Amino acid sequence: MERNVLTTFSQEMSQLILNEMPKAEYSSLFNDFVESEFFLIDGDSLLITCICEISFKPGQNLHFFYLVERYLVDLISKGGQFTIVFFKDAEYAYFNFPELLSLRTALILHLQKNTTIDV
Repeated sequence: MERNVLTTFSQEMSQLILNEMPKAEYSSLFNDFVESEFFLIDGDSLLITCICEISFKPGQNLHFFYLVERYLVDLISKGGQFTIVFFKDAEYAYFNFPELLSLRTALILHLQKNTTIDV
C-alpha cells in the first residue's frame, strides 16, 4: 500500500473521530450506576467533553483544568472509584491539531503529577 493512501486514510479517520467526539455531553455517571461501580474513564473523551464546555474559550488552559477537576470531583464526591485511561494510538488523531495535542499531554501530566487519580 502506498504511503499516500495510508496518510489519507489516517487523516480521514482522525477527522471522523474528532467530528464524532464533540457530541459528548456533560453527564453524571451516577445517573445510571450505583456508587459501588468501578469505572474506566477514557481520557480523550474527558478532554473533548471539557473542551466543548460552553464556558471554555480557546487559550484558557487554566479554566480547562478547572473543568476537568470539577467533573472528577463530582464523581469522587459521590463515591466514584475510577481510573483514567489515555490510549497511545488516540494521540495520532491530534496530529493535525497541535494545540489539542499539547493540551492532551498537559492534561496527562497534570493528572499524574498533581492528583491522586490513577492515570
